[in-house]
Amino acid sequence: MLIPLREYDFDRLPMICAHRGDTSLGAAENSLEAVGTALSSGAEMVEVDIQFTSTGDIVCHHDEIERGGVYERFEDIATLAAGKMYLNIELKGYGVIDEMPFIPGLLQFIDKIGMSERTLYSSFRPDYIKALSQRAITTIIHPTAEMSGYLGLQGIEELLPSELIRLTGAATYACSLEELEPRRLEDIRDNSIHLSVYTINTQAEFDAAMRAGAKAMVTDVPRQLVKMRAA
Repeated sequence: MLIPLREYDFDRLPMICAHRGDTSLGAAENSLEAVGTALSSGAEMVEVDIQFTSTGDIVCHHDEIERGGVYERFEDIATLAAGKMYLNIELKGYGVIDEMPFIPGLLQFIDKIGMSERTLYSSFRPDYIKALSQRAITTIIHPTAEMSGYLGLQGIEELLPSELIRLTGAATYACSLEELEPRRLEDIRDNSIHLSVYTINTQAEFDAAMRAGAKAMVTDVPRQLVKMRAA
């Protein structure tokens, strides 16, 4: 049985998160097969991208969903992982519909399958994270300039990690290695911010993430990162 996420010892064992499942053996991302493969990868967490349809159904897909498209049902993926891996649910929020009213239903479903204390919610969208932070463990992913313009929040990409956390109430902060410029890294260290880094696929990237003090790493090759961490 998984211990609650808040009790996990990130200092002892930085968490490895399988990006959209484990696709390194050929499974399609955000699929039942990829999540099933992740279960045997040695990673502690699996990340899936979710979006809501206009009827409130939840599907797993990274890009904008298309009418008539066939996508994996989030309920099936979450049920498969329940009790076996921590969940990282990334809400994409492309703005096709107002997804905010559907978030309570998502939280209720996660509670129903016994994963409330073992699930992390992440997003580039400050509004989603602010709403979720009142009821769940959250990560604010550093918004890009493109995302800030889309949200009508000009300049948000220039905020420091601590400022984003104050804005959203997030428990943790995530960014790419490339975004870890000195002023952000200094802010993370000065404010003891829990850092997650993506997408870590090579030894050099793994070493850089460890030097930065990453507590968690998102990867396309979880089996390889498990070996790197054990070395």
